[in-house]
Amino acid sequence: MNKNLCLFYVAALFFTPSITGCAGKLEHELTTSYKPETESQLGIVIGSVSARPAPGNPPWYEWSQYQYRSLSSREITGSISSAFKWNPFYMWGTMPLCADDGLEHECGHLFALALPAGVYEIHQVTPAMMSRTSDHSFSPSGWSLPLTQYTFVVQTGQALYIGNLLSRICIGGIKRGNQVMAAIGLASDQAERDLPLLIAKYPQLNGLPIIQRPLADTPWQWRFKESDGFQPPYGWPSDCALEPGQVENYLNDREP
Repeated sequence: MNKNLCLFYVAALFFTPSITGCAGKLEHELTTSYKPETESQLGIVIGSVSARPAPGNPPWYEWSQYQYRSLSSREITGSISSAFKWNPFYMWGTMPLCADDGLEHECGHLFALALPAGVYEIHQVTPAMMSRTSDHSFSPSGWSLPLTQYTFVVQTGQALYIGNLLSRICIGGIKRGNQVMAAIGLASDQAERDLPLLIAKYPQLNGLPIIQRPLADTPWQWRFKESDGFQPPYGWPSDCALEPGQVENYLNDREP
């Protein structure tokens, strides 16, 4: 067997457990035993995370992850992710399947987090987690983007709906082949769609006051290792742009 291929086998086996362990993990996820009436110090944050595939034949699926933290306690941190399942029909299982929570068309995943009261922020997004974990350099540098506009306030005894976090990647060509080159994302109010699905998934929400305060709808743009000085030889993909209307058009497959 080719030496390089052997090394790839070893690397794939070595990284698989850690990828499986973190994929879609919700550190403060609402458990089936959670009872709002007995958790007097906690509030609930609900919403959805979606990652639409890049167009193509076949389309390129990814999964996105957002990091959140408390602004008053460094110990309270976690992550929420789009839908992710290993695909046994793809080499190494690295192309995720996205059937989850009734939002298969956009790899959507519903979440409910039980958190202490206080002010929080979603401070970082990694829109292409599968590509990051399979990066030939084995370095996480350049795969994430800081976020500054996504803050929310948790209050005890109520559920807070913060909206849908939707992103979509763009593929570009480089010397070693196609790769995820950029992504754009946006938070939006999808309460009419999400709330019935959330209540069905988390019955504890029944009868609980649900406050609807979606996150700011300021769009964001990530480019692969741009902060490290990288420039793709064929330029940045034009679909992942921040021109007025372009973000919504690409995220929702609408014609300009």
